[in-house]
Amino acid sequence: MAESREINIREFLANHHIRPSQQRVAIMEYLLANKTHPTVDQIFEQLSVDIPSLSKTTVYNTLTLFSRHGITLVLTIDPRNLRFDSDTSTHAHFLCEVCGELHDIFLSKEQKEALQLLTRCEHQILDTQLNHKGVCKECRTHARYQV
Repeated sequence: MAESREINIREFLANHHIRPSQQRVAIMEYLLANKTHPTVDQIFEQLSVDIPSLSKTTVYNTLTLFSRHGITLVLTIDPRNLRFDSDTSTHAHFLCEVCGELHDIFLSKEQKEALQLLTRCEHQILDTQLNHKGVCKECRTHARYQV
């Protein structure tokens, strides 16, 4: 099964005009398997165990390449780190300022339609990010946060 998935990832990258090297395949596979909006450091720490030749620079450059080809989003919501998302559909993000977790917020049909109106203006929109910050339900429930 892993071999079949790797072939699909290789084809996916090739279809997006990206040469599917071992490192690129591993990074894309990690992004698809980990919907946690990881940082460069997190990806590097996990993958360098199995790929000793991997560097943080390679991870960063690969993620930048993926972003340029439209297969990942670069998220700027976290003031400490860039985060990366393999879900390129239109959605928002919520950052908990207590635990640092980043959550997807999926938009209603009406919200998506409102965003599409922006594309009808004369400007060329290259990036739209809908970001929200606050305290997540988990932190509020476990009294990690005091009002």
